[in-house]
Amino acid sequence: MPRILYFFILSLSLILFSCNSAFRAQNTHVVLSKQVAEYLSTKELIVHNNSTEKLITRTATIQETDTLYQLTYNKLKGDAVILQITDDSGKMRNVAIPQMKLSAYPVLLSSTISPTLTVYALTFPGRNYHTDYMLLLYNPIAAAIDAFAGRVIFRTRKHARYTVPNTYRIANLTDVTTIDTANNQLLLEIPIPVNPNPTNYLTQDYRKKC
Repeated sequence: MPRILYFFILSLSLILFSCNSAFRAQNTHVVLSKQVAEYLSTKELIVHNNSTEKLITRTATIQETDTLYQLTYNKLKGDAVILQITDDSGKMRNVAIPQMKLSAYPVLLSSTISPTLTVYALTFPGRNYHTDYMLLLYNPIAAAIDAFAGRVIFRTRKHARYTVPNTYRIANLTDVTTIDTANNQLLLEIPIPVNPNPTNYLTQDYRKKC
């Protein structure tokens, strides 16, 4: 019984903590300065994909954790999404938010349950040649299921692979202050963010290097 319990706990932990797209969080966030967070807390906040074919919107909320302020919304597909800010008087502001695409492949059985199950079967006291044949048959089947499941997950959770880079934050109040919507051209001119601190992984325009 202890061995079976150990196998169950280990399998469950691998499933829950494996780093792949199948188990990623559903939301993402943008770090805000206190001044920006206080200003946006009284505004209507919508995040959308800026598409003329199929417009997808998300409701954004302000969250405070200790001294950290975040703009949180459910993940949305796109290299850049638009934060639409609307105040009580109807004035608006559009802010571009950069996003990067996560490339981890959502393998399931072969990356989580299969290794544990294989080790358990090989070390089982009652192991015989039937067990070995079952393992030889099981692992290719598990890999084939993963290949199929990966395609399904990519289609059904296409938004889950996109997230806001940790290096991006909105700190200046002038970047989010609403403007007179009588001049529509101002709303259409949305400056794309530039990464002030390029890293080994993100370029100046938030593209992944590796």
